[in-house]
Amino acid sequence: MSKSLVKPKSDLPAVKLPDVAPLSSLLLMQLTTALGVPRNVVAEDDQIEHAWSQLPRLIKKIPPQLRDERIVKMCIAVASGLFDAAINYVWNAAVVELRDKVRRFGINVVPQVLDDKSLDEDTLLDLKDAELLDLCRKLNLIGDDDFFFLDQCRATRNSFSVAHPAAGAVDEDEFVGFLSRGQKHALSSVHNPKGVDTKALLASLKATKFKKEQRLEWQRRIEETFEAQRELIFVMLHGIYCDPASAEEARLNAIALCEAFSDDLSAKNRSALVDRHQDYKAKGDDARQKASRQFFESLGQLALLSEAEVHSIFTSASRKLLTVHNSWDNFQNEPPFAERLLRLSRKNRVPETA
Repeated sequence: MSKSLVKPKSDLPAVKLPDVAPLSSLLLMQLTTALGVPRNVVAEDDQIEHAWSQLPRLIKKIPPQLRDERIVKMCIAVASGLFDAAINYVWNAAVVELRDKVRRFGINVVPQVLDDKSLDEDTLLDLKDAELLDLCRKLNLIGDDDFFFLDQCRATRNSFSVAHPAAGAVDEDEFVGFLSRGQKHALSSVHNPKGVDTKALLASLKATKFKKEQRLEWQRRIEETFEAQRELIFVMLHGIYCDPASAEEARLNAIALCEAFSDDLSAKNRSALVDRHQDYKAKGDDARQKASRQFFESLGQLALLSEAEVHSIFTSASRKLLTVHNSWDNFQNEPPFAERLLRLSRKNRVPETA
């Protein structure tokens, strides 16, 4: 199970709720008496008091912008002893926020990330709760443990809330646990990854050489997306760089973006790039294989390639420099060969065999 998205410690001001115990107790007694039903058809006074006492601590952890009418109605339901209604309001608030997380990620980007999934606003609203949870997990908007606990909340809401004929009653402790999970795993102010529009990125790569501000903007967007899409982007950039048909501007833009992340490539990113390089070798695609070596060289990641390949790169660069050095016009032609060997040795470990 992967780690959940990190939840920051709440530094929001305390929430102070009015004392509703006397009013609730009297109102519920008068109401049940007037209808001729037992008082215990709704929660007892001590149950309401206990749940009410826990609300300020839990509501405090919910960002103010998420304390909408559903949270107000939840409080009214608790004050009335209607825990089955209260959990429904909590769940509805969680679903609304999960939909907003998908919107902030970028509805138009989702089909690019999930090839088998088309999505628009109407489709998002029509998703079943289970499908919404699964989509949020795939987009890394919630972690595996968030998914686990929210799925439990979904099952509880379906079986024990007023949304459907209840299979049983929810007491104050179960409600408090439900609210705690909903707050922690959905109603929180964690960073929301944003998807990168790869179609727009591809168009920009091919248009013209990046200006500094343009490169930094795409770099920022790649930084803000999630790990799985970064992997896809780096493989795409590697492919553009290695494609003999790519224009020089596109190749320069691709390597510039990758170089910005050369020291922060994850194990999965490195593995995906090496796999692509090995594919070129297996297919005997010499042009792409050569360009791929240059790609790893520019990133200072030659150590990811086989020892024999790295040995060949260094010894070849050394032989070329020596050949030029021994020529009669070495003073005019030697510098670029020496500079390449210097860059190689500064960014990459020199094999002992070389």
